[in-house]
Amino acid sequence: MDVPYASLPFTVRVLDDAAAAAPESPRDLTDLMPATTRTRHDQITVPGPSDTDFLERELLVHRLNDVQDLLWICGRPMPPRPLHYQAMTSRDVTVTENPELHLVWAKNRIFIKPLPRWLLDPDFWAAHLVTSQRQPDTQKQQLAACALGFLFTYTALIAYESDFRIAIDKGLVPEMSWDKWRALSGQVVRNHCYASVNPRYWYGELRLSRLNKIYRFRMGYVLRGYSKVVSHAVYEDLLQDNFATLAAVLGYVVIVLTAMQVGLSTEKLTGDRVFQDPPRPERHCLVTVGATARFTQLLSEALDPSFLDFLVNERYTHLTLQCGKDFEHFSREVLPSLVTRHPALEITAFDFVDDLAVEMAKCRAQPGVRDAGVVICHAGTGTILDGMRVSVPLVVVPNPTLKDNHQVELAEEIQRQGYGIWGRLDDISWALEQLALLLSKNEQQFWPHPVSSETAPVDVDLWQASSALMGRYSGEAAPAPTAAVAGGTGEVQREEVAQMTMG
Repeated sequence: MDVPYASLPFTVRVLDDAAAAAPESPRDLTDLMPATTRTRHDQITVPGPSDTDFLERELLVHRLNDVQDLLWICGRPMPPRPLHYQAMTSRDVTVTENPELHLVWAKNRIFIKPLPRWLLDPDFWAAHLVTSQRQPDTQKQQLAACALGFLFTYTALIAYESDFRIAIDKGLVPEMSWDKWRALSGQVVRNHCYASVNPRYWYGELRLSRLNKIYRFRMGYVLRGYSKVVSHAVYEDLLQDNFATLAAVLGYVVIVLTAMQVGLSTEKLTGDRVFQDPPRPERHCLVTVGATARFTQLLSEALDPSFLDFLVNERYTHLTLQCGKDFEHFSREVLPSLVTRHPALEITAFDFVDDLAVEMAKCRAQPGVRDAGVVICHAGTGTILDGMRVSVPLVVVPNPTLKDNHQVELAEEIQRQGYGIWGRLDDISWALEQLALLLSKNEQQFWPHPVSSETAPVDVDLWQASSALMGRYSGEAAPAPTAAVAGGTGEVQREEVAQMTMG
């Protein structure tokens, strides 16, 4: 930091000692120094007027300069308020010899560094702080900038004679008369220029709690922060200071738990899905019967109360039925009574859609949103191909009312190759249990392995491989729910083409 060349900020002599009475004689400034000082390595030494390390520890504020651009968060860019104002706001003055804590406040305390005797002597300034343009000294310029700013803060702290008496009582300034202080303060203020002081002293009082936050999140001192001078030394003090907060939190928790217990004993909330069940990811089960022939037995099986209870126990949240030509019967006569009996399961139905794979995609796992579901379908070739393309687990149930349609052979082959389970009517719950075992077996046998890509290696499993081979829907995401529509043509055409191919 470039600092303008400093001149003597004052010439008046305020110290009442013999040396100050004879300024013409050579001065020994040692009597102005403290008795001892502590080095950075905690060694006790006797400081001298030319001890540069001592002056740096007494004046420089490196830690505050490191966060200079954020000091506006901690305080206002104005001189500190007088000492009588600090007392009026219930702030106790705490003496500190650390310049980094000067004018830092927390709760009902403000830390103030006393004004040393050597900083009130113009001879000391001339010998050890002031530098000339002919012989510039960067180190002295930095010391002088901090000393000027520190001295200026006292002209703001001691503005009235009442402030002066407080400073004398607290030991903030050496013994002197009010008239001498008033003369020194006047000279310092008339010679003051903000460009000549350290930028830290552009600000007055700084809030310690905000300094701690800045040092934790900006500088990385997560545990210590800027300073722990106001932290509790023992847990007893911590509990005493926070007892009211802890009692309030405990009381709130007790009230909430009591209210929940009362709710569990009421009939109205006993069957309430939101109250009884904690939030959980969605899990979809899709039942599809195709478009070319009725499969009423499969729909009746899927809506049997025992199967619905099984789905709820397995944490399924949605049951969707593609009813085909039986949509009007099930939507009007069967579904209305089941919705109220199973509030934990959202049951919807439709007749036909143009692309059944869109509904199948909802049964695919999506981390944080959906758990892996299942598609229960008739053994139609088009439906099975769609399920393999979308990479969803399949339970294939042949339609026994059809003849010479090869559905049993197809379901058996699907199970043999590990792409799904051959399901039978009157025992679909068993098929879902077997499907979980099959998926676990496939995961162990065909474990995900790394595959190189343009960005980085990724793990690919059996379902992703089959989806890639099918070449369709590999990156498809589940869209918004599709409303029931009139009979679509795409599903019918796909089933008819598949049946003709199989024949």
